[in-house]
Amino acid sequence: MAAVLDELVLALDIESKDFTAGEQAAHAALDRLTAAMERVAVVFEQGQKQASDALAKTGSEADKAAQETEAAGERTGKALKKTGADADKTAAGMENAGKRTGDALTKTGKKADQVAKGMEQAGKRASTFFSGIR
Repeated sequence: MAAVLDELVLALDIESKDFTAGEQAAHAALDRLTAAMERVAVVFEQGQKQASDALAKTGSEADKAAQETEAAGERTGKALKKTGADADKTAAGMENAGKRTGDALTKTGKKADQVAKGMEQAGKRASTFFSGIR
């Protein structure tokens, strides 16, 4: 390849100093391009790290939120379970109170019936007594 370039330089009558200057300019341009690409790589790497950190933080916050939601769900479940147990106790108490009230009313009804029968019999006796006086 060097021989071909030498022949080309001779054929075009290019002076070696001009060729050397062009070669140096090309090398300088390649060096600048390499430096720019290295900066691009550094910036890309920093961006990647920032994105990774942000995603890790987001994941951590999502995990924390999920744990808090789960804990809140457990507390709600326990509260509802306790409320249900309290409601069951209250319902059972009301049922027993209703039964006692019903029993008391039944007894009161029986006593009222007995009193009414007693009054009826007393009325018959009084009627018989007063009929005998006439």
